Amino acid sequence: MQPLKVIIENWQKVPWFTTWVPQIVGLIALGVSLYALDVTRKQFMLSTRPYIQAMNFWDQNENKQVNENFIFSLGNAPAKISKMDVKLYYKDQIVDKTLYNLVRFPATGSTWAYAFPQKEFDKLLNASRGDEANFFRSVRIEYTGINGGKVYFSELVQNFNGFAWQNVSEEAN
Repeated sequence: MQPLKVIIENWQKVPWFTTWVPQIVGLIALGVSLYALDVTRKQFMLSTRPYIQAMNFWDQNENKQVNENFIFSLGNAPAKISKMDVKLYYKDQIVDKTLYNLVRFPATGSTWAYAFPQKEFDKLLNASRGDEANFFRSVRIEYTGINGGKVYFSELVQNFNGFAWQNVSEEAN
């Protein structure tokens, strides 16, 4: 019991704020640091993931849209496309093509395209004359970063208005 009595008798008389304020400031600094670490991690994930976009193909030489083609662009980081499903459909007639395990690298101005077979495209286009409201095409791309990780997707559905493709819906994560 004697050592405890010595400690209590020699306890320093200091104001409470000289002890507690530095500890509170330290805890606040720790909280701010943890929050900044979380924000940095989220921004890093967003800035290093690939982005893939599907678009209409425009022939600059003839200054017109090429209706049977999709053009794709990749930005930010290399991507491994696990599945790319491209469909062209009019009512119950469907032209469907699925491609697997493609790897693409971003480069300034780099794009790639997919073209529906001309014969099949013309067949559906002719069948839909006068009823273009039911003539659609879609593409869904499921992809990851080159080293795997989270699976992202990009999906585009378009309707033919008689002259060009118009976006009906576009989704991505």
